[in-house]
Amino acid sequence: QKIGYLIQIGDIERENEDFKSALSAYDTAINLVGEPPKSEFWALYYARGMTLERLKKWDRAEADLKTALAFQPDHPYIMNYLGYSWADQGIHLDDAMKLLLRAVSIVPDDGYVTDSVGWAYYKQGKYTEAVEYLERAVELLPYDGTVNDHLGDAYAKVGRTREAQFQWQRALNYGEDEAAKDVIRKKLN
Repeated sequence: QKIGYLIQIGDIERENEDFKSALSAYDTAINLVGEPPKSEFWALYYARGMTLERLKKWDRAEADLKTALAFQPDHPYIMNYLGYSWADQGIHLDDAMKLLLRAVSIVPDDGYVTDSVGWAYYKQGKYTEAVEYLERAVELLPYDGTVNDHLGDAYAKVGRTREAQFQWQRALNYGEDEAAKDVIRKKLN
């Protein structure tokens, strides 16, 4: 019962983007669960992995995400989180691609997963394939700043400059992260 309570606190704190408090709750819950990890707590490892990633503690995040995936090998959102994180860092790109293609085959109409596949292709330097998936992602999530930014980057790489500028402008309009907006403004100038 205490474990469930701690998980709820962690989830609330994570939702409120208080990642340090979320991590504290999740760590306490995992300590109560004990070793080795137990399959019924796969979601706890997934949540802590996401929290650790947001806190830029990648080694621990990756371990938790892999634990969650070991317990839930067909869970598209665990595959997506781990695969996108690898791709975004430019590491394990082949493994990232395998996970993301599996995930998108399970949830083909999920714009975030579709974006992740496109971004992984982009990171591999396969810009034509990236455009294909990122255009689909923008169809599914037309008002997401990150998705529009990714498509703009891919368009720029295939020489579609005017369309890239259009997508970057959309990314500025719909984005919420000021640091990301500063990067986009530089692309537009």
